[in-house]
Amino acid sequence: MLIHALKEAVRQTPNGTAHILLEPLNRYETPYLKTLAHAASICKMADSPRVKIMADLFHMGLEERNLPAALADNAALIGHVHLADSNRQLPGHGHTDFTACFKALRAAHYEGWFALECGVTGDPVEVLPAAVGVLRACWDAAG
Repeated sequence: MLIHALKEAVRQTPNGTAHILLEPLNRYETPYLKTLAHAASICKMADSPRVKIMADLFHMGLEERNLPAALADNAALIGHVHLADSNRQLPGHGHTDFTACFKALRAAHYEGWFALECGVTGDPVEVLPAAVGVLRACWDAAG
């Protein structure tokens, strides 16, 4: 039923105007779609270049054995990446290895968007630029 619904959604949306992104969540939020590999299998069954994966590093940290490997293995189907640290806070406040994740994405020539999807503790005017600094340093180190 899901595959049929995805194919119908693609059919109803004019070519080139939108992608459908599947976001695997952690076991505490869903019993069904929890890993990038599972999302990739659904994307392949949907058989459309417009059905892709939204990789969320927070959820991946709870479900994937190896974040960089999961990103590398499924990079061709990733259309967007949500950034959050292991505690769902801004990057730099947990133990997620953003450098290793970025290295995997860079090696796969990922050219999609990133977005912060996390809690913000403190004055956003101060903490958001600091988080961007952390991410830029990790991106550069991933080189």
